[in-house]
Amino acid sequence: MTVEFFLYHAAFAGIAVLLTQSLNLVWRVNRFSLGHHGYFGIGAYAGVVFTRFSVPDGKWALDTWIDRLSGAGLLLGCIGSAAVVTGFVGYVTIRLFVRLREDHFAVATLVFAEIVQNVAANCTYVGGALGFEAPYLAVRNAGAERLWYVGFYASLGVALNLLLYLGIRRLDQSTYGLYITASRDDELAAELCGVDVWTLQRTVFLLATAVAGAAGALFLHFTSLIVPGDFSLINGLPIILYVVLGNLGPARCVAAALGLYTAYEIMKLQFFGLLGLELGRAAAEWKEVLLASVLIAAGLLPALLQKLRCPRREASS
Repeated sequence: MTVEFFLYHAAFAGIAVLLTQSLNLVWRVNRFSLGHHGYFGIGAYAGVVFTRFSVPDGKWALDTWIDRLSGAGLLLGCIGSAAVVTGFVGYVTIRLFVRLREDHFAVATLVFAEIVQNVAANCTYVGGALGFEAPYLAVRNAGAERLWYVGFYASLGVALNLLLYLGIRRLDQSTYGLYITASRDDELAAELCGVDVWTLQRTVFLLATAVAGAAGALFLHFTSLIVPGDFSLINGLPIILYVVLGNLGPARCVAAALGLYTAYEIMKLQFFGLLGLELGRAAAEWKEVLLASVLIAAGLLPALLQKLRCPRREASS
């Protein structure tokens, strides 16, 4: 294992943590979205449109430092544009789903995410089912530059996550943080106390989907090749799991995302190294079943433990 290997996974972990923090924001205002991967995909394909418009021939020269700085500026512009577009789509969708609550809202966002994936698979402008290959804008992912490439995207992921985390901490310490806590505990009581719960939910959802869109554009240019299958429910399950295990705490969600992502990658390496290539591939294919099982256990186990404790309390009383 080399430095490039660790930085490569650090970049992927940074994207996962961005999505985890943004989904955590949505859930904290009692909007249980299961289609966050759809907004992630919208950000990626908004980045495709921006890239095709900015680099019509699909090639970007990296001969001089001016070229590299210009490419880095384009990359940041792509991330910002994807965040704006995805935030707008998030605003429109939550306006459409205004009358839906709890599980109905979750199902609606899940259906929306599946529509996004199918539209992308049938739209040739963004690559269709074959996907889209993005040009290298700042650093090439080849030869001696690979270390700089993975280091650049890992650093960018850390910077974006740090800014988002500090922003969330600042929000929690403000009056709006108290509004979020109040609406999460009891929406009716918060409304009676003068909190505009609907406007709060709409604003938080817009900001969270904008962050998911920025993560999608970052994913596009880091992997340099995306296909519609990258934004399926199966790939969105880990993000839901991280938020469930984090129990809606900002720091706990970050720790859950980093810990579980690292644990799975280490386990996969052990399978590949100790059990052979074929068994290693089989173990990797069972990732979805493993994640779904842990997600169900994380959701149901607290409720089961609570039910087991209740008869004991009644008996003791």
